[in-house]
Amino acid sequence: MTDEIIKSIKENGTVRNPFYNRLNKEVVVPLGNEIYQFYSELAETNGEDVDVLLRRCLTCYVDELKEHESPAVILS
Repeated sequence: MTDEIIKSIKENGTVRNPFYNRLNKEVVVPLGNEIYQFYSELAETNGEDVDVLLRRCLTCYVDELKEHESPAVILS
């Protein structure tokens, strides 16, 4: 694994978390064009990436649902 980390640093300048696949799941959330455009403009106004903004918003929403113990969200 160490050789992979060194190779990644040399090629990309970054290292992907070796535990990423065990700790995280990637999820696709469909958005309408108008909603995506709104968040895209908002992100641009704040000088950030739209994907980062959307992930943060989704994470905040999931945290709220967990706080209220909503049965609508099942997380493992």
